[in-house]
Amino acid sequence: MTERTVALVSQHLVKYPEMRIVDVYKLLYQACMGPEHALTDRKSVEVWLLEEWESVSADQDEGLFENITLFHPIFRVNLRPAKAREIPPIEILQAFINLGNEFPKNPELFRNVWDTISMRIRNESVAVKDPDILSEFNETIKTDNFPVLHHSREYAEAYKPAYRLVGSKF
Repeated sequence: MTERTVALVSQHLVKYPEMRIVDVYKLLYQACMGPEHALTDRKSVEVWLLEEWESVSADQDEGLFENITLFHPIFRVNLRPAKAREIPPIEILQAFINLGNEFPKNPELFRNVWDTISMRIRNESVAVKDPDILSEFNETIKTDNFPVLHHSREYAEAYKPAYRLVGSKF
């Protein structure tokens, strides 16, 4: 578990050097908990996807999938390359909903994974841009019972993430 977790985080830190602690947290949260938190009712999820779909430009050069699997297959499907490949958004929507319904979310596993990465950030074997906030961050998330969080401002501005979680490549 530890090496796989460190490898996933390390790969993302190389690919996304503007990642902050909250972005590492979000990555691991998604890998352990899936997308259920984002599933309200189908119509709202569909509207959210279609609005975002319309707001992004097609980009053939961006990778279509990012594997964030730790224990159960899970991928981020990026909307810009999906749009460039003319993948119907309804197909992405259905894959997102299917994953949300079947993903074996495990809060205890997530807490263990987060504790492992926190220790690695503390001892500097995993390097993030904002290690000085780790203690305060951990206090906050534990008080809030490990909530769903958004990407950092720095990550959002640098990478403009637009993706949905799915359980397999299509």
